[in-house]
Amino acid sequence: MTDPEPKRLRSGHWLLIGIVALLVVGIFTVTRRDRDPDDKADGVTTAPTASAPAGPVCAPKVAETGQSIRQGLVNFGIVVTSDCPQAAVASQLDVVAIGTDGKELTGDQAKARIFLSAVLPGQRLGAGGKLLVDINASIKNIRVSVSNTQNVPADAFSSWPTVHVADIKHSGPDSSGHTQVTGTVVTDPSTAKPCDPTYYLLLRNGAGTLIYGAAATGSEPSFDERLPSGIDWAKAEISVAMGTPPLGTVNTQQLTCQ
Repeated sequence: MTDPEPKRLRSGHWLLIGIVALLVVGIFTVTRRDRDPDDKADGVTTAPTASAPAGPVCAPKVAETGQSIRQGLVNFGIVVTSDCPQAAVASQLDVVAIGTDGKELTGDQAKARIFLSAVLPGQRLGAGGKLLVDINASIKNIRVSVSNTQNVPADAFSSWPTVHVADIKHSGPDSSGHTQVTGTVVTDPSTAKPCDPTYYLLLRNGAGTLIYGAAATGSEPSFDERLPSGIDWAKAEISVAMGTPPLGTVNTQQLTCQ
């Protein structure tokens, strides 16, 4: 005759397994509730990010462009303005050279991308850079498109000082054909430090047409450039773009150097 005891043990084992499974599910559920993402742990704060705009995004407008070309090297300048009620942040300027036939010029560096961290309501801001095209290319103008702009309240930048560059000076050209250009940064309040500045040199001819642009970083604006002829130095300006270009969703504390 077969002993029935093992069968009873097996049934008991199944009962114990069921109880343990219920306990595990209960513990997991309590743990998930304790880790509800809407609950904040003591001492933990979340950095503010830009909220999704209620309406269409308001982006800066390209008000002016200009360029010069020498042996395939294109130096371009751009002026953007903003009539947005909020700050326009993280804007991407894509720049391409257009030939005299109306087509985009090609080459490994025939396109450039400039990131403007923030353009504030009513602000006028300059930018500039370089393109490299075929040495025999003829250029008609440059084309600039603006994308990826996000909008955040302008008061996020209330800690920023007013900044401009005064006393622009130049010397040269030297024996290599380079001209050095410098300027003095003026802030209001005077003790303020600009937030991660990039300096853009914009040069015009006697008619006021923008013919050259260049970029520099550092504590003070300083440029070493091979410049075209016909510059009216009375019309020279150095624009200051501030802010740390964000990656992905805008973190306003990081953007404003706080």
